[in-house]
Amino acid sequence: FFSSNMAKAPKNPYAPVHPAKKLLTLALALLGLSVLLGFISVFVPWSQRDFNSTASRLTAWFYPFKWCVENKLSSLHYMQCEDEDFGGWTTSAITGFSVPLAGNLKCRGFFIATVVFVFIHVIIGVFALIFLAACLAKLWTKLAKPLALLAAILTFISFAGSLCSWAMFIVYAEEKCSSDTVNGVNVYPLQGYSYGFILEIFATALALGAMLLACLGLTKVLKHKPHTPAYPMQAAAYPAAAYMPQYMEPYPAMPPYAPAMSTSPYMEPAAAYAPPMYPMAPMY
Repeated sequence: FFSSNMAKAPKNPYAPVHPAKKLLTLALALLGLSVLLGFISVFVPWSQRDFNSTASRLTAWFYPFKWCVENKLSSLHYMQCEDEDFGGWTTSAITGFSVPLAGNLKCRGFFIATVVFVFIHVIIGVFALIFLAACLAKLWTKLAKPLALLAAILTFISFAGSLCSWAMFIVYAEEKCSSDTVNGVNVYPLQGYSYGFILEIFATALALGAMLLACLGLTKVLKHKPHTPAYPMQAAAYPAAAYMPQYMEPYPAMPPYAPAMSTSPYMEPAAAYAPPMYPMAPMY
């Protein structure tokens, strides 16, 4: 109640601005978008393939943790999904062979590496966001240097995880894991890059920008001498110039007092004055 009725103090336009504030703020925004895209990519397909024939039309989607196949000729578009077989040896109830790793150790390694690097990108990115926010809150203190350093390192790791995730997936998607076919169409190489792969590429570009901005902000923090600005808790209601003492020029010294001179003609005083005359006392 009382806080809502209290007038908000205006922002002091003369308050100093740290040179790293804008850089770290932009890094925070870009990295936040990158982490969000990486998080979304876990729940969308990374590859899409069509296996069509005269008898059936099948479309398969490959997610990080499952894969699904849809029958396009069915009036209900019947879809069946299976959990990902990270071992790569379990026979699929849909196709009759292991999908999508097909018992190939090399394919299994690159596919699992893709998933691991996506998690590195997202989880380390969240920690980097925390350190960036803490650094922005402590820019005027001695904690700014270690916080900015940790934020830059974590941002780099998050960027590296994002970059390696889709790089590993390219190697996996271009590998001929087996000679299995569906409707006479070769399953491998998988290819068919889809939403998750595209999102991770955009996430990498955003993480790269965040990393560069975080490094530039780190250099600004290291070069800037930390200090506490004057009156950090006081928001001035008027410009700072109103509080500055004004220098006044002293009044000029007055000339010494001199009596005013009469302008009337000067008359010499009389040499002698006649004695005063008094009446004589009567005589009896």
